[in-house]
Amino acid sequence: PVSILIQVAARLHRFRDREAIVRLRALALDPRPGVRALAAAWLYDAGELKQAQVLATQLKNGIPYAEFQQVARMLAANRRVDEAILDAVVDRLSDEKNTTRLLQQIAFLGQHRYAKARDALRKLLLHANERVSRAAFDVLASLTGRLREETIGPLLDGADVDKRLWAAEALRQRDNRRGLAVAADVLRTGTVPQRVSAAGLVASFVTDEAVEPLFDALEDPHLDVRRAALGG
Repeated sequence: PVSILIQVAARLHRFRDREAIVRLRALALDPRPGVRALAAAWLYDAGELKQAQVLATQLKNGIPYAEFQQVARMLAANRRVDEAILDAVVDRLSDEKNTTRLLQQIAFLGQHRYAKARDALRKLLLHANERVSRAAFDVLASLTGRLREETIGPLLDGADVDKRLWAAEALRQRDNRRGLAVAADVLRTGTVPQRVSAAGLVASFVTDEAVEPLFDALEDPHLDVRRAALGG
């Protein structure tokens, strides 16, 4: 059973039991894509770099959640993962229909800080599921280098209020005050949950310009907003 194979592979990987390698090579030919990926990841981490292509093929075609989770754990310790593996996950993003697996794939790319995933992640900012779009945004915001204008600009100036707050928060984390006006505007005009979030965000800008919007929010008709403003 796959569930047992995953546990056994994980245990053997933890102790780097090289006596398992012969059996894992056989499993790398298994007809089940998830099992094949599991074995290939183990062998790749053990130094058999040719297994990168085997693993990449399975990841591109899609493997089940549990097997992917273990593959990600096995590769977590690797400082440098072959680009073929990472590219396969990027390619899978556009075809993946399962939200849970999509979140898993986004997290994997974020874990390896894969800058070449930027374009695919930007497309997911428009995903219908907010958890997916937020996960994609968080990875984009964490990647090294300058957060490109084409990522932040459309969100900060767009019609989606929640995404405007995401963009403002990302800018604030870079000591950029451009998002303060947006957060202050949402604090006045958003829904109750949005106004609560905006109060915390406005308060995180360490500048005198953040004070007046918080004072104004102390007169908000909703208690939760007033409480958030007072805490800010």
